[in-house]
Amino acid sequence: MARVLAVVLPIIEIAAAAMVGLALSMTAWSPNSRHVLNVLGVSFAVVAMAATFSGARGIVRRLHDAWFENEMVESVRYFFLMRYHFLCAALMIVFPALAVQRFRRLLEPMFDVRPLDMLFVSWMALLNAWAIMVGVQLTSRYGPHRFGGGGVVLREAWRKLGIRLKVPLFGVLAVPMIATCLWKMERWGSGAAAATGGAALAFLTLGFTTWQRESLVPPQVAPSRLLLNGNWFRRTKSDESEETDAESGDAGLVLPALLRFLGPGYYDVERARSRPGHLLAASLLAAVAVTYGLIGFTFRPRGGWNDWFPPLGYALIIFLLGAWGLPAAAFFFDRWRVPVLGALLSTIVVLYSLSNTDHYYPTKPADADLVARAVSLTPQEAFDAWHAARPGHGDRMTVVVLSGGGISAAAWAAEVLTGLESAIGRPFTESLHALSSASGGSVGAMYYLDGFGPRSPRPADELERIRSAARRSSLAALAWGVAYPDAWRFVAPPIMRLFPDLDRGWALQEAWRGQLARPGESLFSIRARIARGEMPVPLFDATMVDAGKQFVMCPADIHRAGGHHFRPSLGFLREFDGRDLDLVTAARLSATFPWVSPIPRASRASGGPDWHIADGAYFDNYGVVSMVEWLNVVLPRLRERAARPRVLIIRVSIRDVALDARTGSSDKPGWTYTLYGPVITLLSTSSTSQLARNEQLLELISDRWTSRDEIDFEIVHFALNTEVPLSWQLTADAIAQIQSRWETERAEGAEFRRVQEFFRP
Repeated sequence: MARVLAVVLPIIEIAAAAMVGLALSMTAWSPNSRHVLNVLGVSFAVVAMAATFSGARGIVRRLHDAWFENEMVESVRYFFLMRYHFLCAALMIVFPALAVQRFRRLLEPMFDVRPLDMLFVSWMALLNAWAIMVGVQLTSRYGPHRFGGGGVVLREAWRKLGIRLKVPLFGVLAVPMIATCLWKMERWGSGAAAATGGAALAFLTLGFTTWQRESLVPPQVAPSRLLLNGNWFRRTKSDESEETDAESGDAGLVLPALLRFLGPGYYDVERARSRPGHLLAASLLAAVAVTYGLIGFTFRPRGGWNDWFPPLGYALIIFLLGAWGLPAAAFFFDRWRVPVLGALLSTIVVLYSLSNTDHYYPTKPADADLVARAVSLTPQEAFDAWHAARPGHGDRMTVVVLSGGGISAAAWAAEVLTGLESAIGRPFTESLHALSSASGGSVGAMYYLDGFGPRSPRPADELERIRSAARRSSLAALAWGVAYPDAWRFVAPPIMRLFPDLDRGWALQEAWRGQLARPGESLFSIRARIARGEMPVPLFDATMVDAGKQFVMCPADIHRAGGHHFRPSLGFLREFDGRDLDLVTAARLSATFPWVSPIPRASRASGGPDWHIADGAYFDNYGVVSMVEWLNVVLPRLRERAARPRVLIIRVSIRDVALDARTGSSDKPGWTYTLYGPVITLLSTSSTSQLARNEQLLELISDRWTSRDEIDFEIVHFALNTEVPLSWQLTADAIAQIQSRWETERAEGAEFRRVQEFFRP
């Protein structure tokens, strides 16, 4: 065995160094630092291997012999048995670094917390660290009874030091989470105070759990040292502890039969008693599960308390369940050499196959009274109603196209539209005929149309409410959806068949609904208002995944365009005859951001086709295609009703600076493009090809109608250059950038002056 170990040890050292180097390189802040860390890791491995084969003791062996009494091979064996403890510990350390470096656009907003959030984060991060502490002790203590061998034995000095300092030592695992949140906070002092409060709360949780255990067990049972020293909570002190195995009687008074069934390591057959550490761990896991359920119920999106729990807290509660569950599963299955992840994934695949679980969005029966008010509403009829409601002012028509870009696009769209309404006033709102939007722009359009009516322009406080709603974070609702319905959909798919509409997309939708003044608005409810000429026509653009076609959710009958073939022929009202769709659901389908929201299909009760609907950006990220089709239908009517009509096309878009940065040289190795080059090219050209096509479409429609029918076109473009986050939360700096960009545009922007000139009498 010694000879085998002499050969295997260098390999272990190389693998360990490579893993450390890889982890560090993933968190590195620049290509140069990444290369340096890789070189250092390989150098360490080479030096260790040379030292081992030269006859000297390797670095790993030297450290091992200084800390442990047992043989090296036994420690290697237990390193494997504790793999999930180490994995959870590594996740606690690496996750913050990955969030602020590698996956910054997706995960970094989770660390943008308030002081109260900091309290929760500190509390839960420390509970995660101490859950790992308990798991390590249980495996090292009861592993020899289940797997044989002598186990891992620390040298006396280290063992005593570990008993005294294990709580703060394992607590260090929580430092990266807490420090990253503090680093992101502007008010560092209040954040540090909240973090201290969370640490105190976590320590009190340990103390309460230890006190509860010592209060419930008989006096003859030795005090526990898994958490805190059980002697602190006893009237009669004892020199013995669980480590000595000196208890008399069965400490497992509740579940001895189950522990006996689980076998060695859980139940002491010779002394006919349960091993008490597992019972304490089981009670702690039960407490975590109850806490998980209470958090999910209390902070659900419809409960009104969703904003009071931090998004990072949902990630930590999932980590906590994993820190308890995965090591426990490994302790049970490793005796029979059954791979834990393989068993779990196989079970999940079987359950998915049996339950056929999918994601769904809700529709509802169309209200008969609403249908009766607007039996027919073609694009021409919608234009006629708009024109009739504006006698003497129907020669100027404004349409708006809103691009995608997540919450940045929603906030920028609301900023521009409310800014124009405030600055231009009634001429702008009266001329506004239609809005076409995709992805995040649809969310901005939804908020802007909320409360739109014939009494526009709206008061300043109402416009500010719209802007605030559009830039309000929905990340907490999204995280709730991942941690609860989506987690259950993954672990127990049959249960979620009872709640088919519940997922992270539904949670996001309900968070948006809570910010609306009219949360119940639907396609048919605004259809009647459009038929009276009271509001513009929205076109929410999405993508039908199954055939790659555009799917338009519009209150008008776009498929009945009076002989004109409206090319986005897939419309909700046509395909789902007799069904209605909430505006917030339409916005959610249009803004099915990749990976952030699931790609759903209509609920089984809809009776319509079961197509999967994805983000509108896949087909057209700028909302131009459907607007050009709409204009081709209604412009002949405009030409008939005005001597020299004028059309203003307002483009509101986001230009992602992260994509612009890719135009420079790449530091990726050649094999990356050999393997993934076609996929990288496909993703890189999607947006740019759409942009080029849309520029041509706008030029063509302007030239066509200007030359033939004497319609004057004015096309203005309000663009925001920013880094688009891949989650629904804006930082304070991003909000300030949006506000500053509009103020600058309004004060000295050429595009804004062109809009003013358009509306000048």
